[in-house]
Amino acid sequence: MKKVVKTFSLAVIVFFSSQNLISQEVAANYSNQNLQINRLDTFNISEDDENVEKIQSTLLNEGKYTFDNGEKDILVEIKDGYYTEYYPNNEFVKAKIEWTSKSEYNLIITEINKKGLPFGEGTILNTKISRVKGSRYYYESNLEGLTWSGKFIKVKDITPVK
Repeated sequence: MKKVVKTFSLAVIVFFSSQNLISQEVAANYSNQNLQINRLDTFNISEDDENVEKIQSTLLNEGKYTFDNGEKDILVEIKDGYYTEYYPNNEFVKAKIEWTSKSEYNLIITEINKKGLPFGEGTILNTKISRVKGSRYYYESNLEGLTWSGKFIKVKDITPVK
């Protein structure tokens, strides 16, 4: 009889412990959802607006940059949420830039007019800015498991002299 009482008592304790654990998890999830909703309501913004804020506070701003592709300097322009590389002979690669943090972004290739590239439209390239020194932005990129590093150099806009 004592074994039955001990077993029953143990079963009751396990049952209530699991119910308590489940209740805490439900409460935590509910609390997190309310916190997110309250945070968005407090500032009267949507999650899409938050993404715009991320773009405005990134290491690479809209503008022109160059990078060395091993043969020559390639001009890059970041403008209106797009990243475009300009190559000789009117060749180019255009991608939508999506920032995942202040120093990391994904490029989703949207248009290609360049021969000999090992990827096509829709390919996603990930880049992390590892260091900034003056007008130099050092990065590491990853394309489908292939990783390389390089640097962008900010190009100053030149105003023509009249």
